[in-house]
Amino acid sequence: MLVLNLSRRSISLAKTAECLIATRPRYFSHHSKAHPVDRRPVVISGPSGGGKSTLIQRLFQEYPSTFGFSVSHTTRKARPGEEDGVAYHFVDERKMEDLIDGDQFLEHATFSGHHYGTSKLAVQNVTQSGRICILDIDLGSGVYEHLD
Repeated sequence: MLVLNLSRRSISLAKTAECLIATRPRYFSHHSKAHPVDRRPVVISGPSGGGKSTLIQRLFQEYPSTFGFSVSHTTRKARPGEEDGVAYHFVDERKMEDLIDGDQFLEHATFSGHHYGTSKLAVQNVTQSGRICILDIDLGSGVYEHLD
């Protein structure tokens, strides 16, 4: 797994994208010889408001068939306009605890009283579609305690 931390504001998004692409050139080639299941996920981390979403949007715009985004699970209620399975997989506390106890997550954390997690299956689904899975992880959420 490649982890890109956007906690240093002095680095421009363009430089960050260049660094990311230079670091894993075989992953970003449309003619990559690597089998899709050999492509490891890319974790983009940083504080809330640090530019993670902007970088991810740029990567999706410039490489539309290269990247995919895993849909996370959460115990919070859906906001207006959010669809289950698109914005998040909305689950209750009991279901989330069962998934955690069953070792179904690559990472999970509690933030603002709600549980969030990236399931192994969500990442596997993106990878099997032939895309590189991007994970957007906020720093300070305690997520690195659970990142496998």
